[in-house]
Amino acid sequence: MKTIHIDCKLIKDKESLHDIFAAACEFPEDYGRNWDAWIDSLSDLKPHGKLTLIQLDHAEDLAGRKPKLFRKIVDGIAFINWRQIEDGRAPLLALAYERQG
Repeated sequence: MKTIHIDCKLIKDKESLHDIFAAACEFPEDYGRNWDAWIDSLSDLKPHGKLTLIQLDHAEDLAGRKPKLFRKIVDGIAFINWRQIEDGRAPLLALAYERQG
């Protein structure tokens, strides 16, 4: 399983979120830097038919500072997997993070 680490302490806003994910996930140069493009680019991560693990380091920090942005990440990854399952395919992504409470 391929693991991609996202340092949530570096996410300050939507723009930095797109910067960090684009760099960590090696999104294409023409990445659109919006939620639809984010979902499409994450959906294209297919390392040899295996799951890709998105590990959110310091998730508690982001959830405390920007709860809506944190929720968009979690919901977006869940949507990608739901769409896969609805199409009769296996999920693409696993998500890991530690949160207190």
